[in-house]
Amino acid sequence: MIDFEILSIIDSVFINNYVPLNRDSFGGAIYAHSSLKGSQIIMINNKFKYSYADEGGFFKGGASSVVIDRCIFDSCYAEFDGGAIYIYNSNNIKIINC
Repeated sequence: MIDFEILSIIDSVFINNYVPLNRDSFGGAIYAHSSLKGSQIIMINNKFKYSYADEGGFFKGGASSVVIDRCIFDSCYAEFDGGAIYIYNSNNIKIINC
């Protein structure tokens, strides 16, 4: 995995994303993690539909800050943890207008 400062996903559509279920499948569409201090994951005005994985049906990830704003999650499924979203190792999490 590559550390990043900022990961931005804006005005996008993700449909029919999955990782085959085997107890080690993470983030049906996106699996992102950064251990850099001050790193950010920003998702704004996106639509995520029909995504699944063992953990984080659509997204599994961690960064210093995670902001999810005006996103639609439709039919996202996780076999074990985090239906649509599984966030870890984050100090500042904001989920707004979803």
